[in-house]
Amino acid sequence: MFALLRLFLILLCLNLSISSVAAATLSHTSPLAIHGVNYYPRQSPWSLFWPDFKAEVIQTDFVRIQQLGFNTVRVFVPYQVFGGAQPKAVRLQQLRQLLDLAASNKLLVIITLFDFYTDYGQIEPARQHLKALTRAVGQHPAIRAWDLKNEIDLDYSGGRSQVLSWLKAMALTLRQQVKQPISASVSRPEAAAELHDILDYLTFHYYGPEADFETRVAALRRQSNKPLVLGEYGFHTWTQGPDPHQPEHQFNYYQAILAGALNQKLAGSLAWCLYDFSPDLREPWVLKQDSVQYHLGLLNLAGQPKAGLGALNQGMFLRDARDHRASSLETRQFDLVLQSSRPTRVTLERQRDHKLMASRSWHIPAGVTRLSWPETASNVKELIYLRERYVLRGQHLIGPGQRPLAIQTRLELRRR
Repeated sequence: MFALLRLFLILLCLNLSISSVAAATLSHTSPLAIHGVNYYPRQSPWSLFWPDFKAEVIQTDFVRIQQLGFNTVRVFVPYQVFGGAQPKAVRLQQLRQLLDLAASNKLLVIITLFDFYTDYGQIEPARQHLKALTRAVGQHPAIRAWDLKNEIDLDYSGGRSQVLSWLKAMALTLRQQVKQPISASVSRPEAAAELHDILDYLTFHYYGPEADFETRVAALRRQSNKPLVLGEYGFHTWTQGPDPHQPEHQFNYYQAILAGALNQKLAGSLAWCLYDFSPDLREPWVLKQDSVQYHLGLLNLAGQPKAGLGALNQGMFLRDARDHRASSLETRQFDLVLQSSRPTRVTLERQRDHKLMASRSWHIPAGVTRLSWPETASNVKELIYLRERYVLRGQHLIGPGQRPLAIQTRLELRRR
């Protein structure tokens, strides 16, 4: 009797704590509260995920995701794989199990619906699909938000007005079934503003030049006062492809992107994606031949962290102040974008072999702050080649996901 009561109280507390987090995520006053990653298992991405569903694999991955400091995962529900207008019981059970695993690991889930769906003329079957899903899992406390369609703007070529009518109908249907926030993602910031009146928050993706990122987001911000979420961003590390990238520059790119995201007070960001995929892996939707899609992970084929993960873990973000590019040997003025829970004093030290070479201090207010300072060419070179380093000291600093940062943070630069 007492054991059952204790279990009920534990589940009730978990339910309340997760629900309260979900309610507070989408706000201009809590920048980057959503600190997430797009998720597929390493051996079963895209079309393979649900047919090859393995709870033990997902549990292991969710433990790792939580340990890496993330608080949110984004998963995809393909319409046809789930059974269309009448979702299969086995798929609904799998989705419920995934949500249970997320809750047990203190993670929240953004569910992306209608993946690889294009039949926008058929509204009633899509409504039936939504209603069946929400009856099964709609009240689950691990659901942070609903993403009605992935990169819906890419489907406008088949009839933009029809796609938008379908989206309005789906948003109305879903809003009648659930209380969580509703969005739909687009492939670029410029495509999000026209969805302002349909959605609770706007989600866009970004894989473009880091120097353009903040300017494009600021333009969207002027068109909509809805919370903004960077639903996907990434930098591939494929060294042998037609557009070769150096793996270390993933670190620099992520720093510049997240500096802009924090400075623009986005409600959240979700990296694409957790894993690199084996070049031998093939599936019919995306992984048909070797491409950048195999090389966008935060973890490599051995499950070890890649350079970009270090930028996310740093919690404050350094970039070139002149053009918002990633820091490089050409940088002469640095920007550091950081966040504090209350007014505080911070000190930036330049060190060599733990010996203080120079320092400067600022008093910063609560919230998001951008600090700038000049640096000589010779000092930049020493920093880029890791012969010297920056260390920031300060209390009350917080990183993505509103997690407290250490009093001392090493700020790294990486050679391109």
